[in-house]
Amino acid sequence: MPLSDRAASKLPTIRQPLDLPSTDGMTLEKVLQNQTASPFSLHDFADYLEQTYCAENLAFYMAVTDYQRSARLYFGSTPETLDKPVIISGRPFQFRDSEQDMLNHEERIRFDTLKAKFNDIIERFILTNAPQEVNIPYELRHQLLNTYHEHQSYHPAQLKPACVAVVELLRISAFIPFVTDPSRLQPAPARACAPAQLRDTNVIHV
Repeated sequence: MPLSDRAASKLPTIRQPLDLPSTDGMTLEKVLQNQTASPFSLHDFADYLEQTYCAENLAFYMAVTDYQRSARLYFGSTPETLDKPVIISGRPFQFRDSEQDMLNHEERIRFDTLKAKFNDIIERFILTNAPQEVNIPYELRHQLLNTYHEHQSYHPAQLKPACVAVVELLRISAFIPFVTDPSRLQPAPARACAPAQLRDTNVIHV
C-alpha cells in the first residue's frame, strides 16, 4: 500500500452533521391544516405550544374552525360577514335567537348545538379571566361580547376577527421559533444497547 494511502487509512472518520429538516414552502396555514409532516406536523406544533405555555391560542383556533365546520354542515354555508345570512326555506337566517321560530324541529336542534359550541368558546377563551383566555385586542373582545350579549347572535363571522388576531399572534410568537429552533429539530441521540449480561438478568429460563 502506498505511504499516502496508509496515512489516509489512519485518519479518523469525520461524521458530517445531520442536515436539519427543510422548511422550504413551510407556512403556518399548512401546519394548521395538517398538511405538513413531522417534525412540522400539527401534532408537533401542539406539543410545542404546550411546552411554551401558548396552547390556548391553538385551542381557540381549533374551536372556531370546528364551529365554522359545524355551521357549514348544519346550514349549508358559513357567511364571511355578519350582514350575510344563510337562506333557509327561502328566508334569510342570521344565526340569532330571535329567528328560531322560522326553523323546523331538526333545524332548531342543530341551532341549539351551535349555540352550545359558541357559548363554550366565549366562556373558555373570550371572557376576562376565562380558563384559556386568549390575548386579543380590547376592541375585538368588546365588539364580540357586545354582539353576543345584546343581539344574541351566533353568526360564524362574528368569531372571525378574533380568530385572525390569534393566528397572527401564533405566527409571530410561536410559528417562527417552532420551525427555526435547532435544539428542537436535532434528532435525539441513539440510546446505547445494554450489555448482553444485563439484558439477560430478567430472563427466566425454563
